Amino acid sequence: MRRFDQINAVGRNTRTNEVSGATSVTRNEAFSFEEGLCMENKKVETYQDLIVWQMSHELTLQIFKLCQKLRKDEQAFLVDHLRSSVSQIPINIALGFKRRGKTAKMHYYRAAVTALEESNYYLTLSKELGYLKEDQELKELIENLEKKMKGLLRSIASSK
Repeated sequence: MRRFDQINAVGRNTRTNEVSGATSVTRNEAFSFEEGLCMENKKVETYQDLIVWQMSHELTLQIFKLCQKLRKDEQAFLVDHLRSSVSQIPINIALGFKRRGKTAKMHYYRAAVTALEESNYYLTLSKELGYLKEDQELKELIENLEKKMKGLLRSIASSK
């Protein structure tokens, strides 16, 4: 079970208790997957309410765990760069969320997409050098996050 809130087919956030394994509904929400936003009846209050932030945080956690599997001699270059680029994704989403102007928001969200592309390259390089194996779940998370980030950018670009 992923650490961030799982989103089921009816748009509810559920959380699994790490100890008991019990699943509970934490909020009943409707989500706009195209925009990457949590669209509740109430106002989105923090960047942590954004689906794109939740996904990018999960990606960061997975990559940090993956980097632990690399040998020390490979860690000098790839691990430092991979960790740096992947951690910039949720950071830029959080910074963009706090900005009020459309241009400033777009700047940080574009920086998050750029960091995602950079991270994806370092993963590809690691796989082609034989340091890491193909991880389908990670690949799907990256693809879905990219789609949602681009949807979020389109949404902001078309807003007033």
